[in-house]
Amino acid sequence: MNDPQVTKQMELYQSWVSMPLEQAKDEMRSHMVSANIYESLDFDLLNVSESIEEAIGAVFGVEVV
Repeated sequence: MNDPQVTKQMELYQSWVSMPLEQAKDEMRSHMVSANIYESLDFDLLNVSESIEEAIGAVFGVEVV
């Protein structure tokens, strides 16, 4: 069974993975602000992440392969 919301989120994560790191971080920040789903700790985790996969895992709790 596919959940359309999960599918949409995974597509979003995959699009970030395909971007250069700083561009992906900017896109993540924009998404977090526009969706009103952020805390200051999330931005701290995002800022120190060395890969976008690491950032997605730290902020959203999702492993992207």
